[in-house]
Amino acid sequence: MTNLPRRIETRRLRLDATCSAHADAIHRAVRATLSELQPWMPWARDPSPDEQLAFATHAERQWEACLSWNFTIFLENEVIGSIGLANYQPLIKTCDLGYWIRTDCAGRGYMTEAGTAVIEFAFDRLEMHRIQLLAAVGNRASQRVAEKLGFHSEGIQRDGSKGAFEWHDTYMLGLVSSDPRPKS
Repeated sequence: MTNLPRRIETRRLRLDATCSAHADAIHRAVRATLSELQPWMPWARDPSPDEQLAFATHAERQWEACLSWNFTIFLENEVIGSIGLANYQPLIKTCDLGYWIRTDCAGRGYMTEAGTAVIEFAFDRLEMHRIQLLAAVGNRASQRVAEKLGFHSEGIQRDGSKGAFEWHDTYMLGLVSSDPRPKS
């Protein structure tokens, strides 16, 4: 897994490997979307610039160690979200996909576009066998992205995840390397 591209370009987006230089812009994007992130993301209670710097620095280290691969999503040089592969299990070539997008950019297909590129990166460059994700039962937007990316529902986990303030049930969704992939 050496010589991995740190930038992926799609038709409308640029995905750069998350690094400490992105921290301030990520923080601004998170603040602009905080009320929409809080129900679903445990880290979204009241994130500080220092917490975003810690996240970005950690993401950078994890990339170097080949343990996770997080991308900052740019639209015309402006940060609009984040998408990443985490919880890598090398023996079974499995990881988790997670994502969020700034509220004012939702509903335009950006996350599906970014997700398609990251899935291709995971299967073709990282040689993953399986990618899984959790989508809160109440988070229809996240579920729609997963469906468009070709994920299959595999059941419901009771209290499978936590938002900033409370637990929620989640759909477990999976995509394996032999499944049909979305088109770029």
